[in-house]
Amino acid sequence: LGHMERAASLPSIVRVAFLHKAMGQYDYEIPQELAQSPLLTRGSFVAVSLRSQLQVGVVVSRRVRTSEDVCTLKPVEALFQNKPISGPFIEWMEWIAAYYHTPLDRVLAASQFADLVPLISKQYRLSPKFGDVLFDKTANPAWHLISERLKKYGLRSEEQLRRGLAKSEFKKALAHLMKSNMVEEEKVGVTDLFSLSPKGETLATQPIEENQPNLGAAP
Repeated sequence: LGHMERAASLPSIVRVAFLHKAMGQYDYEIPQELAQSPLLTRGSFVAVSLRSQLQVGVVVSRRVRTSEDVCTLKPVEALFQNKPISGPFIEWMEWIAAYYHTPLDRVLAASQFADLVPLISKQYRLSPKFGDVLFDKTANPAWHLISERLKKYGLRSEEQLRRGLAKSEFKKALAHLMKSNMVEEEKVGVTDLFSLSPKGETLATQPIEENQPNLGAAP
């Protein structure tokens, strides 16, 4: 019973602010894999879905689900190993936001930490349907180059695949290969990142923020 009570009292919702484009703050569900992780703390960088795209944000608070949380929240997709922004720094940013009547995400976006936000680079791999399909190098050099790189190296980012190709040529070729189900995008998963931490560093858990208003689900 005691174990169940402790589990019920664990924070189950995080509020995430987006720094790169100052897109606001939204609440997200903490997945079971991260529920008791000391790495998911105030100031941690996380990957979450916003407007059908994967975005990187910073956790500004954690709280327990209440009866007011009636909507279904999107889950945290991944937790980055980058060292979290310190709690005192976020408190300072909150003071500035309150003093100047400015949203916290805009204050954070203007801070030095905006340049430290990890970027998500889309990754691609050959689809199992690809088989032994061969592209004529002379007929379509872009198709041939992309497929050969994926065959040789496996998972590749856009930057790695595009080397030596014009941007428009690359985009057109990649779109065709994906539409033909020959190339597929690799999704970032929680298990890819949540268990990692900077070598030799201890990430202390910040105090849980209580009595935070419900901001609703992210669009």
